[in-house]
Amino acid sequence: MQPVNFLESFIAMRLAPVRAMVYNYSEVVKMDPQGGSMTKFCFEAAHELDIEEAVSFMKNKFPLRTQNESISRAIDMAPLRPGETKADAEKRMKSVVASRPLFSMWKSGKRSMSRDHAIKMCLALNLNAAQTEGVLFWFMHEGFYLRNYKDLIYAYFLDRKLGWSEVGGKLEFTGWDWAQKLVASFSRLDAQNLKPPKDPVLGDNLTVFFQSKYEQISSEASKEAGSATDYERAVDPLKALLSDHGELLGTYRRRAYEIFDDLWKELELYTDSSSCVNELTETYKDNDLDVLQQMRMGLKREDIGKSDILGIIASGIPNAQTINAILRQAPINGTVPEVTRKYIISVYMVSCFYLLEEPTPDTREASFEEAISNLNINCLAPCGFGQLDPRNPYDWAMMNALYAFAMADETAFERLKNLFDLLAGRQTEQIIQEDE
Repeated sequence: MQPVNFLESFIAMRLAPVRAMVYNYSEVVKMDPQGGSMTKFCFEAAHELDIEEAVSFMKNKFPLRTQNESISRAIDMAPLRPGETKADAEKRMKSVVASRPLFSMWKSGKRSMSRDHAIKMCLALNLNAAQTEGVLFWFMHEGFYLRNYKDLIYAYFLDRKLGWSEVGGKLEFTGWDWAQKLVASFSRLDAQNLKPPKDPVLGDNLTVFFQSKYEQISSEASKEAGSATDYERAVDPLKALLSDHGELLGTYRRRAYEIFDDLWKELELYTDSSSCVNELTETYKDNDLDVLQQMRMGLKREDIGKSDILGIIASGIPNAQTINAILRQAPINGTVPEVTRKYIISVYMVSCFYLLEEPTPDTREASFEEAISNLNINCLAPCGFGQLDPRNPYDWAMMNALYAFAMADETAFERLKNLFDLLAGRQTEQIIQEDE
């Protein structure tokens, strides 16, 4: 590995002093549905397991966070009204969010809870936007992006507790319908808008601008909504913000494109573009729905949940066409592909071999912490993406690969390629023999 010296300039672009930071999973532990014990267990396992043990752990022992856990934890966080129990809050929430059969399928894992349903559940539970974002991460959805008008509306309704109103002496869940009406009235803003006009004062830092504006209007707005008139008054500042700055809004996370492009440019200092694409896409070869379907064949019903780990890992991986379209910001079927959380992580896993200095016996643990902190704080957080979660199997695989890199066993990407090959049943004996 070549020693590098441009990490400092990359960190400066991201505006965070990475070398002073370590991976702090305490926030993830704090929000964990099982009180953090499983998160801590998974985090420590990422440090300790070699490749054969890692594959066995992921196939047979991985404590995947279930939807039932996440729903239960969301209910536990709900503020209770005077004289109300958690059972009351749960019953009230379920009566307005979805049908009983659909709730049963969510809790059993037979159906995945959509992002909108997760937000609706949190609104019915009177959770705020920060708590709701944690719940979204549990369900492996993206957090709020305040340049997206829909997220701006949802966050506002959550923070202002506009879910329930008192109508004729009874609580009615009118907030969700009001939020949907507001979304519909501003549907003209439903565009990618990757290149909004540059403001002479704001420059390009639109996320900070909207965060500041959001905090201002949410602190000034009415905290309670008791009637339609109160709703209209409560959302007036939000409507004004959307109307006054609509040309700056957009549904795609511009910072994600910037960070993806930054990482890619640094990568190209050491290898050509086609090699980068090949290396990134080759690692995930054959991990597609056909392979997953074959792997599910013959499984007993109670084992199907375990195979979902493979689906979580394989889904949403970028291919060569997508990567090239993102770099050129060229449309595929009419739209530019969105840079997702997995895309950022994937390109980081290739580039960290060049971005980070080669670990020595004295710096290996610090190297592991630095690699994860750099990804979490400088790449994921600025885009509004959740930090690495040890109970997400894809994230755990990344952490295990970064630890292998820090221990100088192999590069992070070599570990990932071997890990995914083993999970997919390819080259098992050869990889294990080489590892030994």
